[in-house]
Parts: sequence; structure tokens; C-alpha cells
Amino acid sequence: MCQGQHLRNDLRRPASTLTITPVTARLAVTNVELAAARARLVESMAQLERERARAADLRRRLAESYAERDRLRKLASVMDIIRYRLASKKLRLEATYYLDCLPAKQEGTISIGLSEAGDLCTSRR
Repeated sequence: MCQGQHLRNDLRRPASTLTITPVTARLAVTNVELAAARARLVESMAQLERERARAADLRRRLAESYAERDRLRKLASVMDIIRYRLASKKLRLEATYYLDCLPAKQEGTISIGLSEAGDLCTSRR
């Protein structure tokens, strides 16, 4: 504290009367180094805050992309279920259509194949 007071008093004197003692010179150098270290610390803290903000943004975007991926997977599975149901209904409708097109036999079972039934149905149209 006392040396700091002397430094301030020395700096108030005119340049011609300024006498710098070795202790005062070391104190001035130390103060300059301390100021530079503080400036580096402030810059490092600002960089840290920028990186934290960037990391938070990346985490948010990652969560959004996972949510979008899950939504698309659910949509794809729903689409697969719908495709399966449509294919099943289509097969049932085609089978019903082909059976309706077959000529009715009085006695016994139908011995005609589906490909032949398709030919019969197209020829009746």
C-alpha cells in the first residue's frame, strides 16, 4: 500500500524530477504484467461464454434432429402398416372379384386357377 502511494506521488511530479527506484520500476512492470494477464483472462472468459453458447445451440439442434428422426420413423412405420393393410384389402378384393367372375358349377368344387379366372373376368367385361 505504501509503495503504491509513493508510485502515485512519483507520477504526479514533473518528468524532470521523476526518479524511479528499482522497487518502483519492478512494481510498474508487475502492474503492466498484471493488467495484461487480466486482459487475457477477460478475453478467455468471453471465449468460454461463446463456446458455451455454441455448445448449447448444438445440443438444441441435436435434440431437434433426434425428435425429427423419431417422428419420421413413426411416420414410416405408420406408412408400412397402411401399405400392409391396403395390400391385404387389395388381395381380398381381387380374390372376391375373381371368385365372382368364375362360372358357377352345380356339382363339385371349382377347379379353375386364379390366372384362368382373371382371363374369364377380362373377357366378360
